[in-house]
Amino acid sequence: MSSEILSVLEYMEKEKGIPRGDMIATIANALKTAAQKGVNSGQELKIDINPKNGQLHAWSVLKVVDSVSNPKTEPDPNSNTEKPADDWTTGDDPMTGAQASYLKTLSEQAHDPGAFEEGLTKAEASKRIDALRENLKLQ
Repeated sequence: MSSEILSVLEYMEKEKGIPRGDMIATIANALKTAAQKGVNSGQELKIDINPKNGQLHAWSVLKVVDSVSNPKTEPDPNSNTEKPADDWTTGDDPMTGAQASYLKTLSEQAHDPGAFEEGLTKAEASKRIDALRENLKLQ
């Protein structure tokens, strides 16, 4: 989220008495509604906006089933779309920029600055992200 939008939120909160959390929830709902009408129609979407720095994370929640009737919303349970981080062929590669950004955001939200560390591998970053998401009850 741009610094201009964050400035507007701060102004509205101070001058108009509108709670920042309410405004952020409204923005998140608007983004979710727009996304559901477009690219990911029919899928459950989640949007998380950090109220302090405006970082936005959006993801689609998929349902794993035994028999696939809609491959867009129900991935094949025998596919390799989700595999343990220890089994990744690229798990020893450095974490991606997206992983670093998301891990930093989650560690700030969890008030656990030690969870973020430069130089992690993709697998290590993924495990820490999963643990923080579980601690923050984002799963």
